[in-house]
Amino acid sequence: KLIVSLTIILTLLGGGIIFISENWSGSNSNLDKILLSIFQASSASTTAGFNSVDIGLMARASLFILIILMYIGAGPGSTAGGIKQTTFGVILISLYNQLTGREKVLALKRRVSDDTVRRALSIAALALLWFVAAVLALTISEDKDFLKIVFEVGSALGTVGLSAGITADLTPFGKIVITITMLIGRVGPLGIGLTMLRKKKVSSYQYPEDEILVG
Repeated sequence: KLIVSLTIILTLLGGGIIFISENWSGSNSNLDKILLSIFQASSASTTAGFNSVDIGLMARASLFILIILMYIGAGPGSTAGGIKQTTFGVILISLYNQLTGREKVLALKRRVSDDTVRRALSIAALALLWFVAAVLALTISEDKDFLKIVFEVGSALGTVGLSAGITADLTPFGKIVITITMLIGRVGPLGIGLTMLRKKKVSSYQYPEDEILVG
């Protein structure tokens, strides 16, 4: 239920933003615009890597929403990259429950375990940290448009295959960063997930609990 709901919501939301943002050719009918928008959003969120429009010529808002969809990815257990829709969904549900003051994380008349919430936060945080590090490295080494650099990193981390047209012009260092990002995007989330599924170590002692001011 969670995967189906998120797939529909993300695809329609992404397609809607692309439809509104793009400066469409006069030869495109409204139906063509809708189909192209939904197809491109679906291609990014499922990391299929197909494109029916020139990615490098898309509007900045369209590129930004595609980056978000590539970072999220598709459902778990698939060959798609990204942090996975269920990870994103658990984080959103946890945030909503936190804001509404609920003690437990509840979704679709079920309670989500604390371990699942912690795994989701860890996977998303680690992927985001590498994403930021790779973008920073390419921003220093490459003389390219910033948003297109972010797009290339997002595509590599999500193992999508889409490009804003700057991959071939990257420096050797930039290509190495993109290659490593692709490897981490393919192996990283899976490896992290398997590591977190290992049997928990039970400690024979406990430290005293303390409060840390956050926010």
